[in-house]
Amino acid sequence: MKEWKRVKVCPVCGGRLVVSDFYSLSRDYRITKKGVLSKRCSTSDPGPLDCTTASCLDCNASWDADHVIVDADSTVWLKVEQEEDE
Repeated sequence: MKEWKRVKVCPVCGGRLVVSDFYSLSRDYRITKKGVLSKRCSTSDPGPLDCTTASCLDCNASWDADHVIVDADSTVWLKVEQEEDE
């Protein structure tokens, strides 16, 4: 059974975690008088995609968007396997 756990390090190996918060952006090209795209572009940022993932830099474990929460105070929570009592 999985449960939410506040993390500072990888729950698998104790290594370093990286959290990726995905944003969408677009490269906007003007159409020239010849009817082709210009070589220059401008970049616009329409906003976040509401997708956050986490991965371990040491053991390559990863968690998808359904298993990662970042609170407003930047606290990271991962949904991990519950440790079983023996």
